[in-house]
Amino acid sequence: MRIVVQKFGGSSLSSPEKRKAVLERIRAAVDGGRKAVVVVSAMGRMGDEFATDSILGRLDSLVPEPLPEQRDLVASTGELYSLAAMSSLAVREGLRAAAFSGFDLPLITDCDFGDAAILGVGTLNLMRALRENDVVFVAGFQGVSREGFVTTLGRGGSDTTAAALASALGADCAEIYTDVDGVRTVDPRDYPEAPLISGLDYMEMGEMASEGAKVLHTRCVEIAERGGLDLFVRNSFSDAPGTIISSSSGSGRVVSGFIHRAGISDFCADYSLVNNAPKRQGALFEALADGGISLDMINVCGKRVFFSVSSSDSGPVKRYFSVSGIKYTETGGVAKISCVGSGMKGVPGVMASVFRVLSEAGVRVHRIVDSFINISFLISESDSGRALSALHGLLDADPADRKSSKL
Repeated sequence: MRIVVQKFGGSSLSSPEKRKAVLERIRAAVDGGRKAVVVVSAMGRMGDEFATDSILGRLDSLVPEPLPEQRDLVASTGELYSLAAMSSLAVREGLRAAAFSGFDLPLITDCDFGDAAILGVGTLNLMRALRENDVVFVAGFQGVSREGFVTTLGRGGSDTTAAALASALGADCAEIYTDVDGVRTVDPRDYPEAPLISGLDYMEMGEMASEGAKVLHTRCVEIAERGGLDLFVRNSFSDAPGTIISSSSGSGRVVSGFIHRAGISDFCADYSLVNNAPKRQGALFEALADGGISLDMINVCGKRVFFSVSSSDSGPVKRYFSVSGIKYTETGGVAKISCVGSGMKGVPGVMASVFRVLSEAGVRVHRIVDSFINISFLISESDSGRALSALHGLLDADPADRKSSKL
């Protein structure tokens, strides 16, 4: 039995016309001799009646600060609407179809409500249904804990569901359908000229996802890598080839893409005038972690600590320093740009190229950190457009040519 797993996002299911087009794509897979497992997200986006954010907004208006387990119970219902609608429409269109919620499979998770991790996938009921039907619809984004609580998988959870099912079933691949043609070098809302990337390896896509690229969730990529599963990111409504993510699908470039994040505040804490600086520095990290504040771009240089946070978290950070008496400086209005590419690993001169093109564009780098396949730096938000435009010149660099003027 040949199986393909297809996932359709909320924007692909938001109107009768779009749902009909999705059914035609599913039918094409069935007509091609494959059984289709179709993972569906909640229909639409914020403001649409059945979108997850809209459903949760109604709950919040009824019950201030609902319990996490009850919030997940309500959040899961958006996918159930999609599940019922799409499976019913498929039957009306002549397809033999079955439908499963995360509880029905079951898809077992831990109890980290709102961001649950998958522990196991039940395939017995699913395989039985596949033998008897052309297509099996599965509600994405949701599962059930061993204790019997409904859970949700966090942002991008339906992608994670699709990867987990495809790996467990030994599917040919997982096709992630959305309203864009594939993965671009950077979010086109930040740089409209961003070209499409034909292929990425797991490491590149995982790094881009962890830095904030919204195309796929990191857990989806991790599951695919563990199972050697090919992922395709494609447009629901076009025949564009999209982007393939696999072990052998690197872009072939030194730098494959960029992730841009604005709304950042950068801090420097000075411990030069305090006793037992290492202990006090450790207390800083513990206090901010206890406050649920995520730190990024962390550097400890002697008695100075550098880190960045979302600007929405700058208030609690400043209050901590005020109470603890630690001297600090804050730089607001900052953006982070990450340059990602497996091709930069072991290639000298990439950092020099980044600095050169930014300098030529008149962009001042505030601070920088790097790893094997990632160079991330902070700049003024007002310089983001010029920086992204200049950096796209690096995409043409040849990773085999270490004497290239661009490297």
